[in-house]
Amino acid sequence: MNKKIYKIIIFIIFLSLQSSMNGAYSMVKENYILIKLNNEIITIIDVKNEVSYLEAINKNFRELSQEKKNDIAKESLIRQTIKKDELKKFFIFGKELPRVNELTQNLYLSLNLDSESAAREYFKNYNISLNRIKEKFEIEVLWNVLIYNRFKNNLEINEEKLKDKIKNSKKNNNVTSYLLSEIMFKSKNKEDMLQKILDIKNNITDIGFENTASKFSLSDSAKYGGKIGWVKKNALSKKILIQINKLKIGEISEIINTPGGQLLLKLEDIKNEKILIDEKKELKNLIKYEKNKQLSNFSNIYFNKIFLGVDIDEK
Repeated sequence: MNKKIYKIIIFIIFLSLQSSMNGAYSMVKENYILIKLNNEIITIIDVKNEVSYLEAINKNFRELSQEKKNDIAKESLIRQTIKKDELKKFFIFGKELPRVNELTQNLYLSLNLDSESAAREYFKNYNISLNRIKEKFEIEVLWNVLIYNRFKNNLEINEEKLKDKIKNSKKNNNVTSYLLSEIMFKSKNKEDMLQKILDIKNNITDIGFENTASKFSLSDSAKYGGKIGWVKKNALSKKILIQINKLKIGEISEIINTPGGQLLLKLEDIKNEKILIDEKKELKNLIKYEKNKQLSNFSNIYFNKIFLGVDIDEK
């Protein structure tokens, strides 16, 4: 081969290799590690993807500054990563779970998407695959399974007390329901609690209740801006009802101490309905609500215990 041509070929190969190396270096540089949690990492690309996901499911989130979006996304990823790391001890990921499909469908409906193809197109605009969404729901579903298996024998349901609540409602055929949102947080001590209350109140003033819930709340409702939905009056404890009865629509409760941590409730709306009450059906619903409430408290307690053992190194 002509030496001149040979040198040209070698030079072209060198440039190509150098370009590839620069590209790889650039990708590494753009995807540097932001947070280390024991053996797990969260990168800047992870945060960008989480921001996109939260923008897709929460329109109020889109109005925040980029800095605040990143902060909320990091908090969300920390909770998700800690849960997944714990779940790996008990479950194998990647199995088909009917509940995951159900939650995915519910998300589509909440966004007014009438088919999977419409959902695929919608999330494509945010550079999110449906598989990524299902991975998130898989963590949520398996976490709930773990909590139920661990604490099902600790559930205490007083059916007679629930039956009395139903009878009192049935006397006047009037059912009161509250549309509620929540922020659930946990404190190490009184000083820590006062600081968190101050931070949460400042954030509510700055970015609103929904986005503050996404940032601070330990509850599963955090990803939806703390929205609980409609809750019937007879399903609520006296402690919570005392706080709600003080509120006007749009107002936020005082701190409510629960087994799972400190709770803030926002009263979004109230409705009163005259309906015929099916006692058996109503009892079944109240038992389910009470179980879920207790399991939620156990979930927060368990998560906080794990969280205290996690070494978080934020860059």
